Amino acid sequence: MKTTIDLPEDLVTELKLRATLEKRRMKDVAAEALRAGLKAPGPSDDADLQRRLEILRSLKPVDEEQSKALADYLVEYREDRETLFDR
Repeated sequence: MKTTIDLPEDLVTELKLRATLEKRRMKDVAAEALRAGLKAPGPSDDADLQRRLEILRSLKPVDEEQSKALADYLVEYREDRETLFDR
């Protein structure tokens, strides 16, 4: 099936290089990379996510310090998730 997506130039260059080095079609290299990424742990089966949810459930922000701790935690979580998907 054909589809069009916009990818960062450096990623396209990496795909082309890998396809050339492996003497494969770029679409096959891209499909393989997507399949591998989709097999990566997702939110529903991520043990770290479960641990973080338990921590969130135990937090009851009632003062500024606790609210800031929760905000910091959520920022860290977002950054961790972005890093996971950058691999």
